Amino acid sequence: MSPGRPRGASRTRDIAGNVSAVASDYIKVDMTAPTGGIVINNGQWITLSRDVTLGLNWADAGTGVSRMRFNNDGATWSAWEAVAPTKAWTLSAWGVRTVRVQFIDRAGNVSAVYSDYINALT
Repeated sequence: MSPGRPRGASRTRDIAGNVSAVASDYIKVDMTAPTGGIVINNGQWITLSRDVTLGLNWADAGTGVSRMRFNNDGATWSAWEAVAPTKAWTLSAWGVRTVRVQFIDRAGNVSAVYSDYINALT
């Protein structure tokens, strides 16, 4: 199926053989992954705390972004959660840390991984 708004039509038949009128509607096809970004502590490079604020942005011209997930260690992703423009986050350890985010749209298309890093000093 091609992206866009194809139109579908159908009839139904009941057990007695009665046939309905033709019903039709448009179907939205979304095959494009969302895009997005992440900024830690408004773009600061250094923090004196492991508790940071993530600034998030996303875009999707198709069905719209519905959820996001995070990765603090390069391996384990958090559960999908509703999108929000900011999120409180605790870094996994002191030192230079990278936080990654992915977005998913309502059609199930998953974005690339977006990341930012910060140096958490003790």
